[in-house]
Amino acid sequence: FDTAEVKRTKDINLLSYHITYYSDYSEGKAREECALLMIPYSDKQTGEFPLVEINHGTLIGSDAGTTTLNSNYSESWIAWYLVSTGVAVLLPETPGFGFTQKEVFHPYMNKKALGVSSRDALNAAVQFFEYNRENKIFNNGLDFNGKVAIAGYSEGGFTTLAVLEELQKDPVEGIDLKLILPMAAPCDVSGTMFECFRPEKKYPHPFYMPYCFLGWEKTNPELLNKNRVFSEKFKADVLPSFLDKSSKDTLESEAHLYHVQEKNN
Repeated sequence: FDTAEVKRTKDINLLSYHITYYSDYSEGKAREECALLMIPYSDKQTGEFPLVEINHGTLIGSDAGTTTLNSNYSESWIAWYLVSTGVAVLLPETPGFGFTQKEVFHPYMNKKALGVSSRDALNAAVQFFEYNRENKIFNNGLDFNGKVAIAGYSEGGFTTLAVLEELQKDPVEGIDLKLILPMAAPCDVSGTMFECFRPEKKYPHPFYMPYCFLGWEKTNPELLNKNRVFSEKFKADVLPSFLDKSSKDTLESEAHLYHVQEKNN
């Protein structure tokens, strides 16, 4: 656990920690991950607090992870608000961001990988609170009361449902799960999203399909192979930007250009 940092704004006092932990989400190989833990803190505040884990939505390429608390992310605004009401917030990275950004490709929309990673982040937070009870890292009468809510939007909603399934199979001791909020979770990939991918339809985010496929391929190489799915031109013109982790705008513009060229041809 990194040294605590006390941040003070006009209305909010908090302790923030970068928590590192190991997660075995694919290939039987544990990798180091990280999460940001925000704890409400005040010399005058005592008692117990609940914890909300917020799973971030779609991040692409070189986008920064949530542990930077980038103000451009809606999750950051929600986290600040919750802490101001006396609630602790856990913001996990997912594989392919944070510590593993240079090691692995983000397993986009991969239920097993995202569910295990999020569950391991929650377990690390609980262990941190147990460590604090023994070592008094912050000793102002505050403590975690065991109550947990898990939320996320878009891919974060998908991750929220995935971690719920993992918790049913492998519970985290010391928590009482009260609520899950899987908002706008793209669960019907083979149904609703299949219709979006039909060639006669225009889809506003053409990065989505290859991003999904590459995320599945990384953990299911025996079933999926990009050489059997993507055309040679797509692999030459667009795929390198995914593998180089370009920005979302770059990926969308290149995918749009490819679509237009293919349609004209």
